[in-house]
Amino acid sequence: MTYALIAYAFANILDIVSTNRVLERGGVELNPVMRWAMKVFGEYWYVFKLAVAAIPPIMLVYSGVAWAKEGIWVCAAVYGIVAANNFRIARKLQERH
Repeated sequence: MTYALIAYAFANILDIVSTNRVLERGGVELNPVMRWAMKVFGEYWYVFKLAVAAIPPIMLVYSGVAWAKEGIWVCAAVYGIVAANNFRIARKLQERH
């Protein structure tokens, strides 16, 4: 389970880094909850994002379900895909300028 949690945390950090790259290059945040957090918390929006992102693995770990580790891996994969897409968008935005 430790590796799944590390992968999940790493994927979330990549999501933050990639989102900031998109924003620096003129892109916009599409998630309305994160858009709100960016407006309210400014440059520290990522603290809110990490707090919210901590909820699924905590729920899985303490739920006692047999598939908790696999669930965390799935969550890590989803955030990894989001981050990869963000980096792709950031690259396209950079090519335009």
